Amino acid sequence: MAKEQQRPQKSPNRKQLATRKRDEKAQRIITWIAIGVGVVILSVLGYGVVSELFIKANAPVARVDGEPIKTKDYQARVRFERLSTKNQILQYENYLTQYDMTDEFMQTLATQLQQQKQQLELQLAPGSVAIFGSSVLDKMVEERLVSKEAARLGITVTQEEVDRQIESLFGYDRDAVAATTTPLTPTTTTVTNTAAVTNTETPMTRAEFETYYEQFKSVYLRPSGLSEEAFRQSVEIELLRPKVVEALTQDIETKANQAQVTVLVTGTLEAALALQERLNAGESVDALVEELNNSETGGGWAADLGWVQPGRLTTDFSADVDTAAFEIPVGTASDPITRDETEYYVVFVRAREVRDLDEATLSAAREQRFSEWLAEQKQSRVEYLDYTKVTPDTP
Repeated sequence: MAKEQQRPQKSPNRKQLATRKRDEKAQRIITWIAIGVGVVILSVLGYGVVSELFIKANAPVARVDGEPIKTKDYQARVRFERLSTKNQILQYENYLTQYDMTDEFMQTLATQLQQQKQQLELQLAPGSVAIFGSSVLDKMVEERLVSKEAARLGITVTQEEVDRQIESLFGYDRDAVAATTTPLTPTTTTVTNTAAVTNTETPMTRAEFETYYEQFKSVYLRPSGLSEEAFRQSVEIELLRPKVVEALTQDIETKANQAQVTVLVTGTLEAALALQERLNAGESVDALVEELNNSETGGGWAADLGWVQPGRLTTDFSADVDTAAFEIPVGTASDPITRDETEYYVVFVRAREVRDLDEATLSAAREQRFSEWLAEQKQSRVEYLDYTKVTPDTP
């Protein structure tokens, strides 16, 4: 067989070379465009992730002394407070199912509980998201101010105090548990009323507390994103607050001019004038109080108000009643006082002197002073930013 003659390969002509170069260049351009688009997409996605996880999360919703309250901390606290409010609503619903609605007293309690439940539900309503967030942020601001003031004043609480406070929130009393496990030393003391001194309720054990606390973390802290450290810090500030209040109100007056007052009330001017005359003639105020309150005709009523400070009777009765309590001579009755001619008041002053304030009044005065201090600090040290756009509306 004759050997096939190999054909020489033709070299590409100029047109083919130009076409090939053009195609290669176009392919390189497409490749670089694809790489560029990919880089842009990854950059956009990356920026979105960074923006959500870092930039937005760390953006401030408020500043206290220039220090930020971060969005992520605010959102976690809002979710925690919403969870707590929802749980309170569920508890109220559970209580309502247990009330005997045939009992008149239970009906009154159920009505009050239903009103409180509705108020809580209103707080979680879609239209109340910003209002709910505002109250939470305000609480966080106040906590920051209290913490800073405590540091300035050198006021501290120990971690053991924080531990005990958390334990008490769950009903655990380590001292009560220790008392039940400590053997009693026999004595010769005779107990005449064992019912009055014997506590048969078994205290919560440490293991039970730890179980409840773990449930709390599972139900409240983890779903809300609130760290255990942040929760403990809020408990710590709760303990610091009364100490700071006391320190800031040391100069508050603990004594005040007070009057021991009895008010007698009737429906007519004539009856009020008769009461005034009888009291100023020396009749017993206690006897007249009993007479009015036991009258079958329902012609009036009377009450011994105890010791009152200036201003107290303005709220309960009228400014004229308050004035009479601190101006008429001790042991005398005032002229009849009326607001709308449907009731007439006769004020009898048993005594008047400067006295120590009772604990409730003193506490209210301190809280009022502290509230004024907080308002001043917020005005000068706090900057509120736009928190409404990042306020959670769930759970």
